[in-house]
This record gives sequence, C-alpha cells and structure tokens, in this order.
Amino acid sequence: MAPLLRDARIPAVYFHHKLVEDFGALASLGEWWLDSDNRAVDLAVRVLAGHAPATLPVDQLSRPHLAVSLACARSMGITVPPAVLARAQEVFH
Repeated sequence: MAPLLRDARIPAVYFHHKLVEDFGALASLGEWWLDSDNRAVDLAVRVLAGHAPATLPVDQLSRPHLAVSLACARSMGITVPPAVLARAQEVFH
C-alpha cells in the first residue's frame, strides 16, 4: 500500500517502522516491536489462564517509536518540521 500512496503523493502514517524503512512510507508512529510482542504474549497467557476479558489491561505505549522518511517527504514536496525530526527515533534519508 505504501508505494501506491507515495506514487499518488498521499502522505500516510503507519504503525510499524519497517513500512517506512522497507516500503518508503512517509512516517510511522507505534511502539517498539519487542514491547508489542511481549504485550501480546502476556495477554495470551492471561486468556489461556482463564482471566475474564474485562480484567485484561488496556495499556498506553510505554516507549513510542517515531520513524520518518525524508526521501518520501522530498518526493511528495513535504517539509518535515525540525521539531518532528528531533523527536524521531529513526530518520531515513
């Protein structure tokens, strides 16, 4: 999907940084993949142990991960503000 949106010059933000790195998406905002994998395992263990769905936690991101592709931004004619770049954990050129 990312190449289609990029070619159509439609900026999009995804949940996983690999879409920015591998497919040229404009940006991603999500959590570190290891954190989400650990959270999924924890929830699966609780469900298999018989915990009621209402008792399962709803968590906020503990370590947000922002990735930005400057190459994609340039191809779309978008200027990424310096404040966004300063907060990004990964910037792809």
